[in-house]
Amino acid sequence: ASEFRTVPGGLLLQTRDTILPDPTRWTHAAGPAPTDAQLRAAAFLEIVCRAALSNAVVIGGHDPQGGRVRLFGVGAGQVDRLTSCRIAVQKAGDLARGGVAFSDAFFPFDDGPRVLIDAGVTTIVHPGGSKRDADTFALCNAHGVTCLTTGIRHFRH
Repeated sequence: ASEFRTVPGGLLLQTRDTILPDPTRWTHAAGPAPTDAQLRAAAFLEIVCRAALSNAVVIGGHDPQGGRVRLFGVGAGQVDRLTSCRIAVQKAGDLARGGVAFSDAFFPFDDGPRVLIDAGVTTIVHPGGSKRDADTFALCNAHGVTCLTTGIRHFRH
C-alpha cells in the first residue's frame, strides 16, 4: 500500500511502513550485549517511532512503578536528528536514565547519540547505514552503551 502527500508542484509517494519489529534480525554493533528487557522495550519503541514524523527519536523503557514498557519522550518533525534527540531527552526527563532510544533513521553524526548518552540512555537502536556509523559505535563503546542497528529505515514525511 502507498501513502500520498501533496507538495507545491508535485506529489510525494511513500510505501506504507507495515514492517513488524524483529529484534532477532538486528545487529549488535557496540557496547554490552542487549538484555531481553532492552530488546522488548526497543521492539515496542520501533512501533511508536515509525508512527512519528521525520527525524523521530523516541525514548522509553520499563515503567519504574508497574514494570510495563512505556514511552518516556518523543522528539520528531524537526529538520535535524540532534534537535529531535534534545526534545526526546527533555520530554523523558529523569526517566531517560537507563532508558532505550530508538531512531527512525541513522545518525549522520555522533552528536545526537552523545545527547542521549549524556541523559543516561543505555541502549540506542537505529537503522545504521551512515558513513559515520563508526563514530557512533565508538562513542557507545567508550560509554558502555549498547548500540543495535536494524537495517530498516522508518523515516516518514
